Amino acid sequence: MGVAGWALVFSVAAIGWQVLATWIRWPRVAVVMRQGVVVGQTSGGYTAHLIVVNSGAEAATIANAGIYTDDPSVQRFDIEYQRDNGVDIDGPELPARIEAHGCLVFKFPNDQLAYIRPGDKYGGYAQRYKRFRRWFLPSRQTPIREYTTNRWIT
Repeated sequence: MGVAGWALVFSVAAIGWQVLATWIRWPRVAVVMRQGVVVGQTSGGYTAHLIVVNSGAEAATIANAGIYTDDPSVQRFDIEYQRDNGVDIDGPELPARIEAHGCLVFKFPNDQLAYIRPGDKYGGYAQRYKRFRRWFLPSRQTPIREYTTNRWIT
């Protein structure tokens, strides 16, 4: 194999490495829900914590987040919608930027979860802004990608 052959091999290897490095650096967003208990003299009950995690090496921007139930007749508890209507939700303002290997935490006290009936399963979701690609299936494109929890809380 001559110099031209080795140059071709190294060029293909370099392109492959760059594609792999780009894929590794992409933001990887995950949503986790957990329950907590508030113990106090004046207030007690459960809280729900919605945690949005970015395990990638690039930052991501979260457009919206919230809680949904397994019952489709129950409306989603959308954080942006609730804040626009005067509900105080503990957590960062949306849209929020998650740096690489970072997270956002939203806390919902018991009175904000009153719309969930006892025994209903619920989980969390987060909507991330993504790059709009005009050339790939333009009729189905949306600049938002939604991530949901993979476990339900009862």
